[in-house]
Amino acid sequence: MQGNIFFALRQRLRGTGCAPFNSDIAVRTHDGSIRYPDVAVYGGRGEADDEQKAFDDPRVVFEILSAGTARTDLRVKLPEYQLLASVDTIVFVDIASERLRVVQRTGPGD
Repeated sequence: MQGNIFFALRQRLRGTGCAPFNSDIAVRTHDGSIRYPDVAVYGGRGEADDEQKAFDDPRVVFEILSAGTARTDLRVKLPEYQLLASVDTIVFVDIASERLRVVQRTGPGD
């Protein structure tokens, strides 16, 4: 699923100035925690080099839920991602129930 999301986004975002990155690139949260979303979309970035292993400004974050990760993804990561001013959208993909949960910022400070 992660690969499907990544490749679909890469194709769709080509030429837009935005690019998806997989879980090899971490997100640094407001308190300095390091999180590895399944896929994150960044604007204005080229390819990450070996020196860049964490960014703090994703635009969109995708988390694929499983029995082992759902609790952490929804209770820990969601509030951390929401505190990042750059994040517009957080998408939770629940494969077991075949559902998406989309959390979007609707205005400044949301």
